Amino acid sequence: MVQYAPFAEPEYWWKGNLAKGLRFLIVEDNLINQKVISKTLEIWEGIADVANNGLEALAKTAEKRFDLIFMDIHMPALDGF
Repeated sequence: MVQYAPFAEPEYWWKGNLAKGLRFLIVEDNLINQKVISKTLEIWEGIADVANNGLEALAKTAEKRFDLIFMDIHMPALDGF
């Protein structure tokens, strides 16, 4: 009878602390996109904050320092252009 080794989940590059301790600002008006990016950064152990438009982003950048800002180009109020 053949015996197989127990299945071990392979290590993937996207699982881990790729962004550990880094602060991100997600400027996005689409709720689904906000959740996808936030969850990804959570898995990577990053710290994410969300703004719904450019005006909110300006207010948040006045309060805190961010290492990287993800900004949508087309949004209400103030966009990324």
